[in-house]
Amino acid sequence: MRFKIVLVTLISILLISFPLMAGSHYDETVDKNDVVGKVNYSGTVTFADSASGAAYYTQAMAIGGMTDAYGYAYFICSEAGTEDVNVFVEYSNDKLTWVAGTTDSDLDAVGTTAVEDTIGIVQGAMSYKYKSWLYMRLKFVAGQAINSTTVTWTIGFNKNSGVDRTNLARVSNRDT
Repeated sequence: MRFKIVLVTLISILLISFPLMAGSHYDETVDKNDVVGKVNYSGTVTFADSASGAAYYTQAMAIGGMTDAYGYAYFICSEAGTEDVNVFVEYSNDKLTWVAGTTDSDLDAVGTTAVEDTIGIVQGAMSYKYKSWLYMRLKFVAGQAINSTTVTWTIGFNKNSGVDRTNLARVSNRDT
């Protein structure tokens, strides 16, 4: 009987702490397309670790030279059901220290219905981040009701006026 109590207690502790064991996954691949006047970044993130709170970070994307206008983003999950992916934008100048930007509430609980939003439109003290930081990355977090899913995303930026180069788009892994 004592063994059963210990076993039930251990199993209960594991089940309660399972959501707390969610991991962080870095440097999810970002594809780039750089043409005259425009840069598109895109990718997919597959949630193999679908525990609530699991976080997937994209590679760093260079945004310097593309911040006169706001970026336009598109997100969608592949599997119908109980998907719940939250998307956040983070900014950095050195790819070491990342600060959270303000993310629109539309990007809370992304599912199988496409979500479109702007990147960089924020109010108040946070508005300087998009305009003055050199890099951004996306952080995808598993919500409370997620099954395994793949998020497909794309962000389009217009280059600043007078910038005609076609080598502006750059992606890189996090610096450690």
